[in-house]
Amino acid sequence: MSAEPRGAALLFNYVTTMKALIMDDDMVHQYIIERCFKEYGINTIPATTAHEGIEHAILERPEIVLINSVLPDMEGLEVLSLMQDDERLRSIPVVIISTSADPGVIQAARDKGAFSFIGKPVTKDKIQELYRAVWGMRT
Repeated sequence: MSAEPRGAALLFNYVTTMKALIMDDDMVHQYIIERCFKEYGINTIPATTAHEGIEHAILERPEIVLINSVLPDMEGLEVLSLMQDDERLRSIPVVIISTSADPGVIQAARDKGAFSFIGKPVTKDKIQELYRAVWGMRT
């Protein structure tokens, strides 16, 4: 029985590691989301502003982007619109995170192309649902 070389296994894990970009200026929410994704082996990329997040999205090509509805430099729906207008980013599923459960806010996010909407507080169960929805659709 031959064993796979250790280096090849490490390279495979590195290449196949999934990434989630989290645009949220609230470090507590970033930490909660990061911990939930780590349980699924998904690395997170933190961003505290929209501009930082868009730069990371272009450079890192994450499999999903979570955007807080209010960032210091831009509204979350504005970020979503910019991503939808950018050919490099429009295929990335975007999830809007908000303290508002107003159906109008949720519909506006969907109308602008959001894949999903998560109400705060973010919980392990909500991330689990999101994981199933996103990666279930990709398999």
